Amino acid sequence: MTLPQALAKAQLEFPPIRFDSEAQLGGGRRYRYASIAAILDAVRPTLNKHGILLSQEPSQTDGVVSVTTKLMLGDQTLSSTLSAPMSRGGFHELGSAITYLRRYGLSSMLGVAAEEDEDGHAAQATAGAGKGTAAPKRPRHGTAKVEPEAGEGAPSSAPPAGERVVDVLIKRVNSGVSKRGTQWAIGVFQTQDGEELRCGTFSKTWVDCLINEQRNTDRVWQLTLSPPKKDGDAWEIQALKWITAGGELVDPDMADIPF
Repeated sequence: MTLPQALAKAQLEFPPIRFDSEAQLGGGRRYRYASIAAILDAVRPTLNKHGILLSQEPSQTDGVVSVTTKLMLGDQTLSSTLSAPMSRGGFHELGSAITYLRRYGLSSMLGVAAEEDEDGHAAQATAGAGKGTAAPKRPRHGTAKVEPEAGEGAPSSAPPAGERVVDVLIKRVNSGVSKRGTQWAIGVFQTQDGEELRCGTFSKTWVDCLINEQRNTDRVWQLTLSPPKKDGDAWEIQALKWITAGGELVDPDMADIPF
């Protein structure tokens, strides 16, 4: 039996993954997710039953921490590596980054859902190519831990219908000024699964942020998106944050962030 065949059988037998942890986001918003321990408890017995060995190997080079997730069956191997930059390099930040990368790497490799979508911002941005309408000013939010201690267990609400929350890397950014004099940016972003998304914004803060950071191809961004109004339009960016190596979500609206 090939490794993909064995993995396909295992996926059919995975039990539901328990969301045993909770994250606190800006504005009092919360969402639940599965810790790395909860994911392993759910999937490892089934993987072992089908002869699939799982390993996750961390490494650190030049201020970048990486985790390589491997699935092995006999001499067959599937592997994927996720990386994140380290800002300070302390042991606490290193441990948080490794935990974060292990959790995302494992859930992505196995094709399992390990977290709820976060609530989107209530403000509605009006982004898109060439539409020329400025977005309403958003309330300022702070930073939030993505990897807090588990066990608070409070329920969270679902995101507004149609919104999507994704972690992405910047591939390229185009920007300009509309006929009404409003600055805009359209970016092409790549998800951890390799999907490319074309997303736009008229928020000057976010436009400046994307333009300044477009060459930082290692920065992980979290985008809250509304779907295109019609085929060919960009997704509308409703919220934009970047994720530190320690797992913090940082809102570019904050005055102390040097964008």
